[in-house]
Amino acid sequence: MTHPFDPQPSVFATSIVVLANLMPDDRRNFFLEWLPAHDERIACGKEDSPQRVHAALEQWFSSLPYESARREYRAIIHEICWWEDLKPSALKRMLRKARNR
Repeated sequence: MTHPFDPQPSVFATSIVVLANLMPDDRRNFFLEWLPAHDERIACGKEDSPQRVHAALEQWFSSLPYESARREYRAIIHEICWWEDLKPSALKRMLRKARNR
């Protein structure tokens, strides 16, 4: 059961998009590639506009039971932090590997 002050799916989506847009392009692109790999029902990718990513996330969060949405929100925030904390040398290796695909 949700409480009237609990965040709604649009709030989850907004905070994720805002944090993603603060990331440098290469980190954000990897994160946006990760999203649909995390759950194929998140219909977005690195080429999509922030508005499209927001809509995809909001739709996905709306499809989940509230407790699952909260758990997923925390997991996605954790993933953003992981990309932010990734050492530059590890990122460079990932970029080289991605270019060679």
